[in-house]
Amino acid sequence: MIVPTECYTCKHVLEGKWGTFIAMQYAGYEEKYIWEAFGVTKDCCKLMFYTHVDLIEKLLSMNALRHSFDKYHL
Repeated sequence: MIVPTECYTCKHVLEGKWGTFIAMQYAGYEEKYIWEAFGVTKDCCKLMFYTHVDLIEKLLSMNALRHSFDKYHL
């Protein structure tokens, strides 16, 4: 998973928080509680989480599609 390791603006370390962030969102925690748990107070750091796109899942799905084309010589 390609995740942000630090905030580009203030250089706050965000490494290792992406998986927990997603898990807490799916569990239904309020965003205020998530940010308090991470110690994230600045909007620039929150923006790193909000704008991150999980490219690995997209790339893996494209790779599987390519293998199916190769299998049938399409």
